[in-house]
Amino acid sequence: MKLLALLSSASVLFFKRLNTRLGLDCWSSAFRLFRLQAAATRRCSPRTRRNNAMAYFGAEPVPYRWRKLTHTQREELLQYRRANRLPWHSPPHYVSDCELYMITAACYEHRPVIGKTPGRMIEFETELRQVTAEVTACLFAWVLLPNHYHMVVHAPDVKLLLKKLGRLHGRTSHRWNGEEAQRGRHVWFNALETAMKSERHFWATMNYVLHNAVHHGYAERWQDWPYSNAAQYLAEVGRDEATRRWRQYPILDYGKGWDPPEL
Repeated sequence: MKLLALLSSASVLFFKRLNTRLGLDCWSSAFRLFRLQAAATRRCSPRTRRNNAMAYFGAEPVPYRWRKLTHTQREELLQYRRANRLPWHSPPHYVSDCELYMITAACYEHRPVIGKTPGRMIEFETELRQVTAEVTACLFAWVLLPNHYHMVVHAPDVKLLLKKLGRLHGRTSHRWNGEEAQRGRHVWFNALETAMKSERHFWATMNYVLHNAVHHGYAERWQDWPYSNAAQYLAEVGRDEATRRWRQYPILDYGKGWDPPEL
């Protein structure tokens, strides 16, 4: 575990040097971190590996949908969450040693509040990137849709990032509800982090995020959707390399049944 901590600290310093870059070096460094961490994890005891797995996958093996639960099931679930010191009505957050995450946040009941106007989309995209840049070492990929967004980030302090995003959601909720004369409307649900578990998971996630606008029918090609960095990604890595990564790390059923049940 000491070795993992040292690797984590070294990764923070390494990524900070690449904070303003989104090129191949930044993505390749993620691979390097995964390989070092995997080598360190193999030296851990079985008990430590189990604890690490719990940190990655979470304490609740089966996600739930609150509205579909009976009254008895809800009471049992709340009792479990209280006993384990988990949030009562929001997804629990877990810190990963690798510090690489996909961040997902959605409008309440998936209403297209963000996409009310193109101007609002542009304004929120700018604010989202600014807030994210303040507390992350690298923003690998992002996509903003009318009712949700995804980002792939290196976040040394993911809980601070989620706190900052929560404040951003609060500010935009107040502003948008005022613009539409709907004070008291619930605009956002909680943001949720998904820790990257391997190099393959990282690249499949990258493909999923960059493909998201096409997946949801908003565009025919990645580069046609203006509210993402897909066009920049293609320009930097080249079409041939992007195609190779798409084939080597297919998304398959990645994201099926999403967004996460908690959202």
